[in-house]
Amino acid sequence: MAAAQKKPKALSPELAPDIDKAVMVVLTLNSASMVAVSRIMAQQTMMQCNSWIRRDMLEGPISPGELFGPLHEKVTARVKTDVLQQSCTSAAAPDNETLS
Repeated sequence: MAAAQKKPKALSPELAPDIDKAVMVVLTLNSASMVAVSRIMAQQTMMQCNSWIRRDMLEGPISPGELFGPLHEKVTARVKTDVLQQSCTSAAAPDNETLS
């Protein structure tokens, strides 16, 4: 019973610098390993997402409407009208210059 109540001895002050160095080495190695694990997990997640995209794209036909949705149709319509307006404007521009 007396042995259980005995207080543990404190470390000597001479060991403090060595203990500090050892703790810093352990913390540095731990942080480096956590960074490496995080990068590996990010890479695996990217690979899994890419495999899902490829599998979904390969299983069925690819059409712009299904791949990009209604936004593709809206942008395509806008580009067509812009091209038509530019062609009409450029066709009319030489006539205006010759009349001036």
